[in-house]
Amino acid sequence: MGALTTVIEWTAPIVPVIKPANSIRICGDYKLTMNKATNLDTYLVLKVDDLYAKLALAKSYTKQDMNHAYQQKQLDEDSRQYATISKHKGLYQYTQLPFGISSACVIFPVYRGELITGDQ
Repeated sequence: MGALTTVIEWTAPIVPVIKPANSIRICGDYKLTMNKATNLDTYLVLKVDDLYAKLALAKSYTKQDMNHAYQQKQLDEDSRQYATISKHKGLYQYTQLPFGISSACVIFPVYRGELITGDQ
């Protein structure tokens, strides 16, 4: 069977998404792969009053660049197989947290919190 290649179980097709400036973002359509198998954890977001109370005690402040925010989180080697997309020229694995994964909205705030507090 030399004409066939190995199937990667978690491969997702791509979906082009038109952004406001008429540029295109390529996203994986993970609804049939990773999102179907993902159990979403919850992440408790601070209430505004609690956030202001913590800010009042802060010794320093920082500003974060939230442009391409999810893609600032590196995927570890073991997780990359689940973020495989299929394009016309072959299979590609994301090395950063891609758009389209249902758990990204939980993963990124945890990561951002680790950056701020220094906890890992």
